[in-house]
Amino acid sequence: MRLDWQSLGRHALVLAAVITGIAGMSLLFSGAMHGDLREVSRGVPLLVIGLWWAGRELARSIQASRARAALEEGRRHPSRVQP
Repeated sequence: MRLDWQSLGRHALVLAAVITGIAGMSLLFSGAMHGDLREVSRGVPLLVIGLWWAGRELARSIQASRARAALEEGRRHPSRVQP
């Protein structure tokens, strides 16, 4: 597996998304536990943004992985590649 600067940047973005989601969930849980609606309202956007962002990056990663696998399959078996 080769990591370049773009890949490292994407990994850092995923880490930031996960941390955002964790912070949002902790605020949401803490607010719900203490009955503080202001804390809940601060946690929900962070949680939603973190989940959306991480999901988007996961979809990009899966798409790139499939493209690499198709390219590799085409190199191994050129007759199987569809035009």
